[in-house]
Amino acid sequence: MSRNLSLVFVILFAVGAEDKNREGVTLLEGQWKVVSLVNDGKEAPKKSIQEGRLIFKGLHFEMKGGEEEFRGTFRLNPDVTPRQIDTVYIDVDNKEKGRALGIYELKGDELRIAWTQDSKDRPTTFASKPGSKVRLIEVKRIKP
Repeated sequence: MSRNLSLVFVILFAVGAEDKNREGVTLLEGQWKVVSLVNDGKEAPKKSIQEGRLIFKGLHFEMKGGEEEFRGTFRLNPDVTPRQIDTVYIDVDNKEKGRALGIYELKGDELRIAWTQDSKDRPTTFASKPGSKVRLIEVKRIKP
């Protein structure tokens, strides 16, 4: 009996975690204008990001309009502080191109994401210092 009860708790926990992921995904849904981008401590020139857009739709994302364009899938963990985002980048043939571990912070219509690509170390702060291999992006929601 207790074994069955344990299994029920595990299933309920997994379902609850999936519901929270879905809720976080819904909050990110839409288009975001790139406000700033810092990679390994080096700030991207404003001209190179002025047309940049980060788009979330379901469990997919796209970065377009800037010097770099990519797309992929993501998964959120909103139950920890700072909240976590894991991404998989894919190429035009839908083949995996890389992975990134990150953290995110959503305040109203402003979103910050700090991540490291192809690393086992997740950033712990929203900073990108030289040699850190952290990319920090700040975006603002585009209202329909």
